[in-house]
Amino acid sequence: MSHQNRYQTPAYLKLKKRKLIIKISLISFLAVVLCVAFVYLFNYHKFQIVSVKISDTQFVEQNIIKEQVENLLEDRTFLIFKKTNFLFIPKTEISKILRDQFLPISGVKVRVENKIVQIQVEEFKAVAKYCQNLNIEDVSNSEILLDNKNTDGKESCFLVNRDGLIFYEISGLDKLDVLNSGIVEFRGLNLEGNPLGLYYLDSERFDTLYGFVDSLSKIDIKAVSVDTDDLETFKVKIEDGPDLLIESNDESAETLINNLKTTIEIEEINKIQFKNLEYIDLRFGKNIYYKIK
Repeated sequence: MSHQNRYQTPAYLKLKKRKLIIKISLISFLAVVLCVAFVYLFNYHKFQIVSVKISDTQFVEQNIIKEQVENLLEDRTFLIFKKTNFLFIPKTEISKILRDQFLPISGVKVRVENKIVQIQVEEFKAVAKYCQNLNIEDVSNSEILLDNKNTDGKESCFLVNRDGLIFYEISGLDKLDVLNSGIVEFRGLNLEGNPLGLYYLDSERFDTLYGFVDSLSKIDIKAVSVDTDDLETFKVKIEDGPDLLIESNDESAETLINNLKTTIEIEEINKIQFKNLEYIDLRFGKNIYYKIK
């Protein structure tokens, strides 16, 4: 029998096949053992977090955020691996869910220290309030998850951030605090539904409008409210003075303020005369018009 034929005999091929089966079986067994060991270690109690802590919040209650995070961590990845393993906390998922579920939250930072999940919540800063009459039906149809609801059918007020986003409904003691805080009130949208999640104006126009209102303090004028009938012309009511008429389309806030300041200086309008004006119209560039009561 030749050397080549000896390796082609049925007995040799059978032995070779048996060795292959044993090799595959050993590899499979080791793979299963490693997988079981990995799952055990992954779910081992010493690798699990012990608690969840939420930073101080103003609009969304801490216990609600904590419950949301804990519910997420109770789930398992691929139905096997616990999400409570402090080495594999789903930070990105936690951040996305909290921002999606709670409108006032602008950002979330997640870190793990000593097996404790630390959730740093950033909320929008309120620069103004928006008020309108809100029906009970409007509130019940809202799909935004919030911890406060005002369902008395009376006038409801909401907080507005620097981008013009209406992000939080004021109620209870919060309402009293906001009403006494001196922030400017915006009106005039006449929305039929709940305005949460909507913008008072697009960000560019709101930037001009709010920028003008905010900058009035630089020339010793205090804005009280802003109203509009058509979202084109805005009437800014001020304390002890005339209404200011502006458009938020063309001029920048700085230009509007400079035009107002120049008019007061050139016309030599003193404080007493200023109070006796009915309005000052700033809608026509450097051509400023005003009317005496």
